[in-house]
Amino acid sequence: MDRFRFTLLAVCLVLLYLGQADLRLFFANTQPLEIPITELDPSQPPQEWMEITGGVLDLAEAISTSGTLEVDALLVPLVADPQQSSFHILVETHDQAMVDTFTTYYFNLDTYKEQQEFREQNQDKFLIERPVVGMMQGSLVASSNQERLRELAEAGGLNLEGEVLFLSEGKEPPRIRGFVFLALGLLGLWKFATMTKKSKGASTPS
Repeated sequence: MDRFRFTLLAVCLVLLYLGQADLRLFFANTQPLEIPITELDPSQPPQEWMEITGGVLDLAEAISTSGTLEVDALLVPLVADPQQSSFHILVETHDQAMVDTFTTYYFNLDTYKEQQEFREQNQDKFLIERPVVGMMQGSLVASSNQERLRELAEAGGLNLEGEVLFLSEGKEPPRIRGFVFLALGLLGLWKFATMTKKSKGASTPS
């Protein structure tokens, strides 16, 4: 019985920790912060949820995050100038139009000439000028994922220098999960306190 109670307590504490972390993230990011790419310092992003404007997604330098022929997501450099040779902002995106263009260019064309012709005919699909709204996080899980993405990018031949900001396009702060975690954690603590009181009552000699 004691083992179950302390397991319950440990679970409750984890839920409370996750809940407060989610709520902190939510209240610090109620709206995406609009910021021009030229004003964004990758080493000191102003908040986790951002709308980066004035940038260009360089699809020609993108790499697949799956490493297989089944492309689901891409890691695409976001640059202020298409001529720059090193990258500091990488966007993980599931944009289907970009995935389709990437798949056609790299997997469906047999010769270099066909690739060049395809690229010349679809220049607007390789240099995409549009705002990017996405989320970056500073949790241990997110940090581990960023390290994995950095290794993947470097293995794919991308020239990364200094701090690199990884943005997951379309991702938003959790809106309800934090409240649910907190409620479950507090309910569990109440259950733990009730069980502890009963245990002490049962062990008290009459």
